Amino acid sequence: MYTVRLGDKDLPINDLPALAAKAQLGQIPPEAPVFDHVNAAWTTVAVLLRAMGARPAPPGAAAALPPLDYPQAPGYPAAPFAKRTPGTAVASLVLSAIGFFTCFVLSILGIVFGYSARSTIDANPDLYAGRELATAGIVIGWIAIAISAIVAIGAVLYVASLS
Repeated sequence: MYTVRLGDKDLPINDLPALAAKAQLGQIPPEAPVFDHVNAAWTTVAVLLRAMGARPAPPGAAAALPPLDYPQAPGYPAAPFAKRTPGTAVASLVLSAIGFFTCFVLSILGIVFGYSARSTIDANPDLYAGRELATAGIVIGWIAIAISAIVAIGAVLYVASLS
């Protein structure tokens, strides 16, 4: 989460790509101060954009564009920031649950998506929620693989006993 100070107004921005897009459209000047909530430090838009490899728009490039955000009403608090759930966390749970009833291959995908989602969430805990979904997908996926292995061993032993 970032807060851009534009004169006497503070503009909350959820993530770095959104900040880069507004800067490239010329809606935020490169010299504007930005508070990075994750690192708890002030910097400028240009420094953040250089760190991510993007470039700000040249001065006056899109001055005619209207702002995308409405200004904060005086006397009212800013809207709370809602954390997003990565799609990989949801996919992990869904694939692991389907893999539990069908084929363990989907459970393997569920486990992979679950670990990917957890690493995303752990890297940005202020932006993402859903760690429980990813963990549930991982656990269900491993249980499905274990049950599939037990069924496969039982099937092999049954076929061997018929001979």
